[in-house]
Amino acid sequence: MYSSTRGLPQNGGQPLAQDSIRWQKLKESAMAAMQRQDWDSAALFAREQLQFAIAASSLRKQSDALCTLASIARKQQRYVSADSLARQAVALATLQQDTLVLSKSWFVLGDVYLVQSQFDSAQTFYTQGTLLAEWSGDTAQQIYGLRTLGEAWSRRGDPMSALTQYQKAAELQDVFGITALWGSVHQPIGALYEALGRYSDAISEYEMALHQYQEIGDSLGKARIYNNLGVVHKGLGNHDEATMWYEKSLAIKQASGDVRGAAITLLNIGIILKNKGDYPRAVEAYEKSLVIFDSINFDRGVGAAVANLGVVYKNEGNFKKAQEYLNWGLEISRKLKDRRGEAGALSNLGNLFLSQKEYELALEHFDQALVIEEETGDREGYAITCLDMGQLYRSWEKKDLAVGYYRQAKLIGEEIGSKPVLIEATLGLGELL
Repeated sequence: MYSSTRGLPQNGGQPLAQDSIRWQKLKESAMAAMQRQDWDSAALFAREQLQFAIAASSLRKQSDALCTLASIARKQQRYVSADSLARQAVALATLQQDTLVLSKSWFVLGDVYLVQSQFDSAQTFYTQGTLLAEWSGDTAQQIYGLRTLGEAWSRRGDPMSALTQYQKAAELQDVFGITALWGSVHQPIGALYEALGRYSDAISEYEMALHQYQEIGDSLGKARIYNNLGVVHKGLGNHDEATMWYEKSLAIKQASGDVRGAAITLLNIGIILKNKGDYPRAVEAYEKSLVIFDSINFDRGVGAAVANLGVVYKNEGNFKKAQEYLNWGLEISRKLKDRRGEAGALSNLGNLFLSQKEYELALEHFDQALVIEEETGDREGYAITCLDMGQLYRSWEKKDLAVGYYRQAKLIGEEIGSKPVLIEATLGLGELL
């Protein structure tokens, strides 16, 4: 356990008044840096906070600082360190019977295991934290716990169980209000509806979240919702309206110094431009986002940027450059153990080989994608890859196999309510039958 007190004032186990004030300021600075997603600065403040707590012989403050450091380490993808720090926080908080820090520490442990797709462990920790928060009457922590349980169910591919947890959290939050740090639960509910193709419900939830962010004056929260609304309207084919929302989001993020958020919005603007066939401007937007993601070591963002660049270069007929970027994206997905991202990268490579009439290579990559999508329960992804297989076998002049995959895609599209999948599957069948 962290125990260095070198160079710090001692006072017989009692903190000096100015040290206590300094500790609180460091805590506030750490939280502010976390809101900005400036993890290095947040870690610096939290470590100083921990040192003062140790010098003051305050186990309660030590557990609080350790929990903060664990949360930061998780955001920095230092999972072993995050696990160790959170368990130290649990041990100290248990000794002090500090239910607030204890529930927070359980949640951090849940986050550590969720990001590694260890769902059973994640849900166990989330449940412990949520039950403790409910027992102690800490509504804010209870809301957060229900939200994390919803996210875990969503990641497991069970949207209805996720929706149940999210709605419980939203009911509490609508009564007790939201905080800028944790945000509106209506936002993930909107994202869930969006994934299910229920776009009008998604817009309604996002508008409720936007209203909540406006009430507390959270400009970054508003920027996130603007981005979400852009995504929904992109899905509906309303490119001009989507661009309007993205640009509103980008303006706030750039003004506030949210570089990662700005990069994500640039990525989304690039997708709109790609869909409109404006490839030069799409490449420009993607490259801007790639530079930012790379500068802040955000691998997931780098992976998304290079994958989209690969697709644009494929559409332009620059197959060599497309393969270079798509392979780069595949490597990143595997490095992050992002199974759904890996499946998407394999499908993109399959489509690249299909464009070059390299049918065996295309089949190899589509087959790998289907295996992953089945394992992860990604029904929409599976349906989309079935559409790709239908296109492959149609181009390969293997009509019966093409029809089989289009029918499979159509069946899944009906089950999950995906209109884009249904439309493409119906068109494919219409051309073959």
